[in-house]
Amino acid sequence: MKVLLTGASGLLGRQVLKLFKDSAKHEVTGTAFKRTGKNSELVSVDLTDKTQLQQLMNKLKVSQQTSANRLVFECYVVS
Repeated sequence: MKVLLTGASGLLGRQVLKLFKDSAKHEVTGTAFKRTGKNSELVSVDLTDKTQLQQLMNKLKVSQQTSANRLVFECYVVS
């Protein structure tokens, strides 16, 4: 299964990314907003930019992505 893990540079995200990578069952791509340096395995994406997110999902051939935002009224659905 292909997995797009948003927030992969955070406290929880780093651990979830490691679990997915340790499992040979999944192909995982982790994203972060700021913490994506030259040596990082994470892809930089701004989740508030609907076009940027859709382009990444199309490139990776990921059909569904979920994420959380503490400001619920600013969330939208991309499918």
